Amino acid sequence: MRKLIYLLIILSLTGCKANTMLFELDEYKDISLDNIVSIEKVRFTEGGDNREIYNDQSDINSIYNSLKETKLGSKTDLTCEDNTTVYILNMSDGTKKTIEFECEVLVLKDKRLKIIK
Repeated sequence: MRKLIYLLIILSLTGCKANTMLFELDEYKDISLDNIVSIEKVRFTEGGDNREIYNDQSDINSIYNSLKETKLGSKTDLTCEDNTTVYILNMSDGTKKTIEFECEVLVLKDKRLKIIK
């Protein structure tokens, strides 16, 4: 019992919380599959960058569903500059939504969240 209490205290101090799905975050709540016109995927590695544009609806569905299933964990300070993937979702209203991953971390303006597989 004592170990369980210590574990709960440690988890509360480290900010560990229940899993959050990517599209549950305020930044991405308004993204809907119906509103995505195309998706640009840009990968930055040591060897340079690679850009792919997906206009086919089946490709868009596949990428959207993969992103939708992304589970996020606690905040982290982990950085990784040689393996970055950016998804740029071009919306039907002309706006763009950018989702950036560095290795196994989602990068937001004010925080970085671990990805849980």
